[in-house]
Amino acid sequence: FKYGSWTYDGFKLDVNFFNDDEQIDINDYLPHNNFELIDHSAVKNTKYYPCCLEPYPDLTFKLKLREL
Repeated sequence: FKYGSWTYDGFKLDVNFFNDDEQIDINDYLPHNNFELIDHSAVKNTKYYPCCLEPYPDLTFKLKLREL
């Protein structure tokens, strides 16, 4: 899952992790009979385009599941 603004650059709207926690909160995760959660990572990316000086940040969350 990737979250970022399509309207505003990073000077107008920056995205950050809640409490600087760079992972997915799985406290409310319920195990599934068919899948096992084996990874739940997150990373902040900042992209710069050749045309512009403004940064374009996003938060990317990855869930990795294994079929049981």
